[in-house]
Amino acid sequence: MADKPSSAKNTKAMWDVLQERFGINNLPQIYCVKQQTSLITQGGDLVTTYFNKINRYWDEMGRLMPLPTCTYGKCTYDMTKRVADLDASIKLMQFLMGLNPLYDIVRTQILNLDPTPSANKAYNMVIMNEKQKQLNMIYSVPIEGGTALMTKAS
Repeated sequence: MADKPSSAKNTKAMWDVLQERFGINNLPQIYCVKQQTSLITQGGDLVTTYFNKINRYWDEMGRLMPLPTCTYGKCTYDMTKRVADLDASIKLMQFLMGLNPLYDIVRTQILNLDPTPSANKAYNMVIMNEKQKQLNMIYSVPIEGGTALMTKAS
């Protein structure tokens, strides 16, 4: 590093200058991932498939644009937690907005919870709701003209 940048006054300043000159611009990738993430909906996918798909995009965004953290020694407010909570809320909303209308009731229930659950917890709630609906369909099959219901034997 014999030819160090002339504008660098100290190590941090030199690092900043080098980062600005030679740093990789992830903005096109970030734009692409954000655009794809905004278009994801459940559509004909199972909830699990949809959630796994959206999680892959969230993971990629985390790699391209990690959440900022407070590294200043005298941080008196947990800004890192606030930023992480905001990110979690954005992910929750994105997951819920992409669900099919079939899940409107459980979506409303999730949105009314206090404290607000994570996207993972909301996913679990949607899956439990889906399983309950499947069980209700299995054990509520009409027989003999639809007048009787089949019940599970103990």
